[in-house]
Amino acid sequence: MYNGIGLQTARGSGTNGYVQANMANLLLSKKRVAYNSEADIKRAEAEINKQPNKELLEHNRKRHIELKCADFEMLMENKGFDEAEIQKKVNEYRKLLQSQVASGELDIDAEMDNRDTHVRAKAAIENRGRMRAALGIKDDFVEGTSFEKFVLFF
Repeated sequence: MYNGIGLQTARGSGTNGYVQANMANLLLSKKRVAYNSEADIKRAEAEINKQPNKELLEHNRKRHIELKCADFEMLMENKGFDEAEIQKKVNEYRKLLQSQVASGELDIDAEMDNRDTHVRAKAAIENRGRMRAALGIKDDFVEGTSFEKFVLFF
């Protein structure tokens, strides 16, 4: 056997075990050139510029707050507080977290899972915005207009 091809052993096969290359096989896929059509380019650009779903992001923020509240509730249960006091403290903690998120003291977006597509899309938009600002590109800039201006001078 050579590179996983052929017989493991020639014994009992009636051959000497020699493996030949198949010269009759035509590899047409190597010769084929794949060109990107306009539709493919537009589809790829739409995928890159896909906007995150704000409702899902907000839901994940609320879910993250509730997870912190659930952890706090379990901690208080383990310490032996009674149920009424636990609910009161958890509600106060929830209001505190919500006020911190609203004021900007607590950044839940930094704690969210980066595997979520909407979180990644939001981060990509923010990165593109920072890059545009660094390069001095205005928000109303339309791609390709610089070539039109260049052509007008000739």
